[in-house]
Amino acid sequence: MSFVDNVLNFARNSDDHTNKHYELIINFAHMMLEIMPMVMHTEYLLASRIGKPQLAELILLDGAERYQNAMSVYKGFLNEQHRSLILGSIGNKAEVFHRIEKQAENFIKSDENRLLLSLPLGRVAKLEAS
Repeated sequence: MSFVDNVLNFARNSDDHTNKHYELIINFAHMMLEIMPMVMHTEYLLASRIGKPQLAELILLDGAERYQNAMSVYKGFLNEQHRSLILGSIGNKAEVFHRIEKQAENFIKSDENRLLLSLPLGRVAKLEAS
């Protein structure tokens, strides 16, 4: 997910942002990561509905891999910002990061997205029976 990576690099590399812009950029990346599993799951359901179970499975498996890569980038960004906070080099963005940090922690701990991107258990029996 180079898009999420680019958005977070934009937040990371520019000191010209106001605190509000910094917060909006990070929240945008966060919201993108929140809706991605729902979109992928919907695409999986649509492909299943039109009778393309292998395509549906491929969509979900590929989407889950891409999502995990994007989440790794997001977690890396948050860890980097947290280290900057501890070292005192984050500057005036510390207050904003504190607000974002708790929201991000709850999001990362959530199982909902993992469940949306996992294959249903009944699909194995159906594919083996074919």
